[in-house]
Amino acid sequence: ETVSRQLTSRCSEAHCEVMSLSKVNLHAALFDIIVNDDQLPRINGMRLSHRPKGDLGWAEMNCAWASAAQLLLFIGGTVKFTSRNLRIVPMTSCAKIMEITGKKKYIHNLGRELDRLDGRNGSNNGRNNSSYSRRGGDSMVMIPGIRAFSALLCEVLQHVLKDKMSLQNQVPFRMTISTIGSHDLMRLHEEDSTTAAAVIRYVAKNLEWLLLHTVSSRGDPAPTL
Repeated sequence: ETVSRQLTSRCSEAHCEVMSLSKVNLHAALFDIIVNDDQLPRINGMRLSHRPKGDLGWAEMNCAWASAAQLLLFIGGTVKFTSRNLRIVPMTSCAKIMEITGKKKYIHNLGRELDRLDGRNGSNNGRNNSSYSRRGGDSMVMIPGIRAFSALLCEVLQHVLKDKMSLQNQVPFRMTISTIGSHDLMRLHEEDSTTAAAVIRYVAKNLEWLLLHTVSSRGDPAPTL
């Protein structure tokens, strides 16, 4: 009888532990997004940007965009969404998005390959790299990636908001595949830092909303940011 009581007690304790663990939301535990109007948005303390500036280098930007890509990947899995033509490739020195068009595949970097760089801030080591030889400088490598990330975020949001008209007005910035807020992403230019910064801030704000909505979604209304 004593053994039976002990086993029952241990089973009860194990059940309580399992129930407690089931309430832990990994998205909220692993990702923290901060968006302020007067600063670059941060994810897990790392700044999101389209180009290095001052003490912000490619190494930090790579880490920030990799975290954003991983979060979007996790949320997509949670809501059981798979894009028809966009795939996240997060486990590299910088996150990438693969765009599939017919039989062709295009890789869009969310950062720069660290083996092409050196120094704490990811400064260019001067080696020739045809991947980055396009006109417009270093930041040109980010613009297609930001467009692709925004498009995929839009697809996930559309999937989440399908048949939920009451939630659509709660998303901070209206999105389509090629626009966010009042900005046309197809006209986004690498030298227009003001617009690029606004686009990234809008993307981060919508990603933050999606994160909080996913955390609270099980029948609860989405938070208002």
